[in-house]
Amino acid sequence: MPLNYINISVLSNNCPKCQALEKMVKQTVTNLNINANVEIINDLEKIKSYGVAHTPSIVINNNVVFDGEMLSSTELKNVIIKYCGVNFIKPFISSHQEQIAIYCKVLSDPINVFIVEKISNSKLCCSSLEIFNNLQLPQSEIIERIKELKCAGLLTGSIEPPIKFFIHKINWGIAKILFTNLFK
Repeated sequence: MPLNYINISVLSNNCPKCQALEKMVKQTVTNLNINANVEIINDLEKIKSYGVAHTPSIVINNNVVFDGEMLSSTELKNVIIKYCGVNFIKPFISSHQEQIAIYCKVLSDPINVFIVEKISNSKLCCSSLEIFNNLQLPQSEIIERIKELKCAGLLTGSIEPPIKFFIHKINWGIAKILFTNLFK
């Protein structure tokens, strides 16, 4: 289960209020863009195991957060935000914005920028870590930084012997376009 995963259970006896709350919970989760599993629990024994006195009730990550009367859509939204936490709401961002953030994050470290420049200036590929000797860093740290740059998509190749890595030309071109558009 991902770290930011939410499980929301609606305890229901299938009455009209319960059914209305079920729909409202699903709609609110969708509107808030929350990464959540919404389940409906109709089993009386399971409902009793939560210790609730009334249905409909709402359980978020095994904690009863609402028990009884019907909520307005605004009240429901506030309950879900309160108990899910702001960190669980995915921001409304595009894949381009996500990719720019990935590039910015990995290039926010001057040593990573230095590594990219060195590899870029070598024109073809790097088959040795010797070009980084003036960084005075252990080889293991340079390899970790190369892995970060690879993970971000800016480098490609192998850091396992025989070492051979280079600028990922397609992703480098995409990065140029994304940053050009960003700074228009």
